[in-house]
Amino acid sequence: MRARFARWVTYATRSPRVAVAAVLAVALAASALALFGPLEVSTSRTGLVSEDEPGQAALVAFYQRFGRPDAMVFVIEGGRDVASRRAVAGALITRLQAVPQLSSRVLGRLDMRLLAEVLVVNHPPLLDGFGTASGGRDEGAAPSASGLTAMVRSLEARVLDALDAEGDDGAGGGAAAPSEVDLARLTPLVRAFDAALRGAPAGGLLGLAEGHGLASGQPLDAEGYLTSSDGRHHLVIAFPEVDSDEGAVLSPLVARMRAIRDEVLAAHGDPTVTAALTGMPALATDELRAIGHGIQVTSLLSALGILLLLMFAFRSLRKTIVVLVPLAAGVLITLGVVELLYDGLNLITASFVPVLMGLGVDIGVHLMYRFGEDLRGGADATGAMRTALVHAGPGVATGTATTAMAFVTVATTEFTAFAELGVITAIGLAVMLVSAFLLIPPLMRLGHRPPSTPPEFPGAALGLRLVARWPAGVVVAGVGLVALSIVVFLPRGPGFNGRYFEFLPDDTESYSGLLDLERDGIMGPAMVNLSAASVAQARALAAALRATPEVGTVHSPTDLLPPLGGGRLATLRAKLAALAPGALERLTPPAAPTAAEPLAVAVTGLLDAFDEVAFALSQAGRSPRVAREASEALGALAKTLRGLDDAGRARLSSLEREVVEVARRALATAEAVAARGRYAPEDLPPLFRVRYVSKDGQALALFAHPAGDLWDHAFAGRFTAAIHALQPTASGLGLDVIRHEQMITSGFIRAALISAALVLLFLLFIFRRVSDALLAMLPVLVGSIWMLGAMKPVGLQLDIANMVALPLLLGIGLDSGAHMIHRYRESLAEGGDRARLSDLVRGTGAAVMVSFLTTMVGFGALIAGDYGAMKSLGLLLVLGVGMVLLASVLLLPAVLVLLGRAR
Repeated sequence: MRARFARWVTYATRSPRVAVAAVLAVALAASALALFGPLEVSTSRTGLVSEDEPGQAALVAFYQRFGRPDAMVFVIEGGRDVASRRAVAGALITRLQAVPQLSSRVLGRLDMRLLAEVLVVNHPPLLDGFGTASGGRDEGAAPSASGLTAMVRSLEARVLDALDAEGDDGAGGGAAAPSEVDLARLTPLVRAFDAALRGAPAGGLLGLAEGHGLASGQPLDAEGYLTSSDGRHHLVIAFPEVDSDEGAVLSPLVARMRAIRDEVLAAHGDPTVTAALTGMPALATDELRAIGHGIQVTSLLSALGILLLLMFAFRSLRKTIVVLVPLAAGVLITLGVVELLYDGLNLITASFVPVLMGLGVDIGVHLMYRFGEDLRGGADATGAMRTALVHAGPGVATGTATTAMAFVTVATTEFTAFAELGVITAIGLAVMLVSAFLLIPPLMRLGHRPPSTPPEFPGAALGLRLVARWPAGVVVAGVGLVALSIVVFLPRGPGFNGRYFEFLPDDTESYSGLLDLERDGIMGPAMVNLSAASVAQARALAAALRATPEVGTVHSPTDLLPPLGGGRLATLRAKLAALAPGALERLTPPAAPTAAEPLAVAVTGLLDAFDEVAFALSQAGRSPRVAREASEALGALAKTLRGLDDAGRARLSSLEREVVEVARRALATAEAVAARGRYAPEDLPPLFRVRYVSKDGQALALFAHPAGDLWDHAFAGRFTAAIHALQPTASGLGLDVIRHEQMITSGFIRAALISAALVLLFLLFIFRRVSDALLAMLPVLVGSIWMLGAMKPVGLQLDIANMVALPLLLGIGLDSGAHMIHRYRESLAEGGDRARLSDLVRGTGAAVMVSFLTTMVGFGALIAGDYGAMKSLGLLLVLGVGMVLLASVLLLPAVLVLLGRAR
């Protein structure tokens, strides 16, 4: 191997211009590719796993059929009172509807306009106000004849006709017609209309919603606005028309929504009201910003930290630059490779730059440190560089190869993002190795002043004395720490935290809003997507989900469509048959707006009819309360109508048009349902068609949320099993949590076993001796055990980001072990039956110390990032690399001394 390195050194030193020009040309080309590609960071969670994986294939299939169900939610809290939050919610609804991507896709309040299609099928008695076919006091009356006035008179006629019919039958003086339930539903509608005429917010459909599931399990306030379960928050939900979960795609929409929010809050004038925007699109946008800022900060700090440490180690700016130039070239070339292979980075691979810098600096450090060691031994600069490359080169190559192998095996994991990181890092290490061997010799020849002799790195002499005097004590301490680590680790291990939303800073708007939603339990991004081929199938599936203990809130389109059994369909058909012919065609706004006074007279007539109902209920021995409440509401409405000013009359005209339009939509759906005898997806209101109906209009979607903590492994397993028992093709984040965790953990365990086997075979091939190969693996095995044992005491857990530290640590540890054994064998070959301990600890051991400390600085820079994934990875790597460093420079030499192989 040394002969091959000697030939390489001869070429690099004899043709320095060609070597430098070649690396420079490739680096510039790769930089241009990355810059103009352009190289982008993807925040898509969909792209983290291959579409060939069954669970991911089911998710993609759902997206293709229904579109992305990701919602964005404004969580409104604070304010002087409920009315203050309600005002902000109302303003947000109005402003957001004007955004093209959100048109007819905003849900913040249930009212008649939103739910028009399902009003009559939920409550057929509403048809009593549409005019009768024959036999009544208002025969042939239709809303189109004189708008609202005719509708009120028609309702009055139906009430009085029912009372007369009951009286003729002698069945209790009309106590059953109309029913108390019908009266209870009418009163809120009258009050809402009255409020709207006065210019106040209208209450909408509360009375009608109760008992029919129109609220779909969503709590409402007194005026129909969506709230949290405890009423502390108001919610405005948007279902954007987007086909991607990329932060770069979603950012403009998220920014627009937040700008609208800021304008609404500024106009509202109550500084105590806040409205945090959350949901997957907002989370992806905030992640993109945190990652982008984190990459800039951590890369800068990593480079600066490594620069300062190398300056301290070498006491030479020139040597420091020589070490960093191949590092920079390797990073640039690797960026070009990333653009060619993957078109960009993702949430996992985004941190590859500091990772690669932390690993790659090891190459130049070992070469430069051996160069300095030979200078201190009396060699000239040219001879020292040649010796460094020929003697340290094989160790550097072996260490780099073992590290690359550790990362290549990560490519076997099913989690695509980690597989890509493994490939990128392995390629980057190879590029850095070649760049270092090509660039360092000619760069050291630049200038006329000979290089200075670097001092010995502080700590090397202390380590030598410790190992030389107490080798047994060092080994006993190491074994004791192994035993202690196993005792700490075995009960439950360090644990696994799958909550990758926690990677965002605590003060991030989308994350704080998410916590509010999760605490409420009504909704959140961790949901499951299911589908049904028909309304009947959707109803059965929703019932099965709600009967499952592990399932919490279920959002189903059937919540808006009551069952047609129990006489509902017959009642609907009878009510429709009683209408005047052509009622739907005549439901158009009147040619002239309804005058307030005739409408007030008609309302007074309806009030008198309800007074008769109240009297009839009293005569039958039943409470007249609901009838009297209806009368009071009608009396208040009549008073409002008689006092309308010009603005009020304009509101009346506008409301009349809205009521007629709502009536048309409600009647059209009722006639279609009655004709076919069943529901169809097109019967849903527009907003809910967007939410629940497939792109081809044939299938329906349902969404289920967990009833417990989805991030708890045991519960997630039960939840997943329960969902798959109901629908094996279900998909969504609610199922991805445990599936991804299993993919990651099993993938890394498999990769670690494969890596260990390959590295062992490689080391056997290099060293031709089993004991040397096993000794080279000792630091990483012992250091990893120490790290795992220390994680719980220092409060660290494994997560989706820091799992990559395991192959990283394996590669770093094997690299240091290979260097130490290479130097042990070299020292042994120079004469004697034992290696010199000073060569191991003060020579290669010092280089290992410098390389490991620079690696720790490189990885430690990740801790300064805003994004929690970078912090988590940085903390674990600093801990792990530190443990492997101690095992490499203290434990391994002490073992060699006890085995009689070093002195």
